Amino acid sequence: IQTIVDSRLPNFTSNLLSAVKKNYFFTHPLPSEYNDILIKNGFKLSYKNNTLYWYFFIFLFFVLGVGETLKIIFTSLLNIFFIRKKISKNSVYFSFLNKFALPRNLKDLKKKNIINWYIKYKNLFNNMTNIYHDVTLAESDLIQLVQYLSALHKVQVSRPSEFTNPVMRRLNHLHIFVLPLQRENTNNLDAITPGLEKEALRVQQQRRYVDSVTSLGDFYLQDGKTLIHGDFFPGSWLRTSRGPKIIDPEFCFLGFSEFDLGILIAHLFLGQDTQSLVGLALDQYAEQSTRCLTTAQKCKILQFAGVEIMRRIIGVAQLPLICSLEQKRVFLAQSTELVLSPSSLKQL
Repeated sequence: IQTIVDSRLPNFTSNLLSAVKKNYFFTHPLPSEYNDILIKNGFKLSYKNNTLYWYFFIFLFFVLGVGETLKIIFTSLLNIFFIRKKISKNSVYFSFLNKFALPRNLKDLKKKNIINWYIKYKNLFNNMTNIYHDVTLAESDLIQLVQYLSALHKVQVSRPSEFTNPVMRRLNHLHIFVLPLQRENTNNLDAITPGLEKEALRVQQQRRYVDSVTSLGDFYLQDGKTLIHGDFFPGSWLRTSRGPKIIDPEFCFLGFSEFDLGILIAHLFLGQDTQSLVGLALDQYAEQSTRCLTTAQKCKILQFAGVEIMRRIIGVAQLPLICSLEQKRVFLAQSTELVLSPSSLKQL
C-alpha cells in the first residue's frame, strides 16, 4: 500500500524548495500542526488547501487498505475452494497444521513430524534416500538391489586396465577414510548438530579405531578382480514403476565386493526402519552368488559398513538425516563396534 500511495504523493522537499525559490504559496497535503510550524517559520502556504489535501490522502490510504484486505480475502477463498485442486504434484499445501493433523499410527513420538509423514505417504523422492525418514525399504526392492550387485560382481572385464579409475578412487578414499578422522575436519559439525564436534573428537582420539580405518582404506586402494559400483547407497538407487534402477557408474572400478556390500549394509543401519533387513541382504547376496560368504568376508563387509556410517555422520558427505545428537552418538558407537569387533555382531 505504501508503494502505491508514495507514487501518488507529491514530493514534500522538492515542492517546498520550489515554492521558496519561485516565491509562491506552498501546497502539499499536511496536517494542521505541520502547517502551523511552517507558517511560524516564515513559509508562505495555502492552509486550507493543504488541510483538504491531507484529508484526501487519508481517505485514499483507507480505500487502498480496504481494497488490499478484500484482495487477500478473495485470494484466500479462491485458493481454498478452487486453485488448491489444481496445485502441481510437486507442491504441497498444509492448512492449520498441528500434531492432530498427522497420522496416529506412528510408533514413536520422535518420528511424529511433517517431513517424515509427507515423504512416507506421498513418496516425495525419486531416489531412495527417504529410507532415512521412517520409510521402510520393501523387501522386494532390497532383493532387486542385491540381485543387481551380484550380477555386477560377476561381470568379466576383458580390459582390466580401463577399470582402475585411480583418480576417483583416491578422491573417494580421501573422503571416506581420511578427512572424517582428521582433527582439522573442515566441516563445521556443530552447525549441523550442536555438540557433534565433541563426539567427532572422541572418535578421532581412538587410536585403535583410527588404525583399523586406515588399514581398511589401504585395502580399498588395492586392485581387485571384481567390478564394483563404488558408491552403492540410496542416493544411487532410483525408484521407478519397474523397480529400482541404479545410477552413478562413474565410481566403479575393479576392487572387492565387500566394499559395495558394506556401503549397502551401512545405509540399512542408518535407515529408520531398515536395520532388520541387514541379515536378508547378506543371505540374498550369498544365494544370488551361489556361494556362501565366509566369516572373514562378512567381517570385512561389516567393517566397511562401520566406516561408511562414521563418514556419513562426521564427514563431508552428509545425509538428509533427522537425528538428534544422541542418535548420532549411537551411530558413532555402532561404527566403532562394527570396525573393531565385527565378529561379535549377530549378523554373522
